[in-house]
Amino acid sequence: MKIYFFNKKVFQNIKTTSKKGIKPMQAVTTLTSKELSDMITLEVQNSVKDEFKRKTHELNNAEYMNKKDSAKYIGVSYNTLERLAREHNLPHYTVYTKIMYKRSDLNDMMSNLKEY
Repeated sequence: MKIYFFNKKVFQNIKTTSKKGIKPMQAVTTLTSKELSDMITLEVQNSVKDEFKRKTHELNNAEYMNKKDSAKYIGVSYNTLERLAREHNLPHYTVYTKIMYKRSDLNDMMSNLKEY
């Protein structure tokens, strides 16, 4: 099966002139379904990588983080973060019903833990 691209529109298996007068010979690019599948797969993979980089950058630059992101930031489980926060009196901030931790407070706590 061939896929034809005309001005960002996709037509499959065009054999004669369409209603709009577009002829198959006017195709800008012709791809097989395998080539199209490969292109889509590559584009999705690149989009996922870009989104992962963006989210990682946001996480690394956020001043305040929720519990889940805070646990990921310091490399512990959610439950371990809660235990550490209790044991080391980690200051927290409540935004509506969410508990947030400040990046600098997490860094200080981790620095103090490494001294033991």
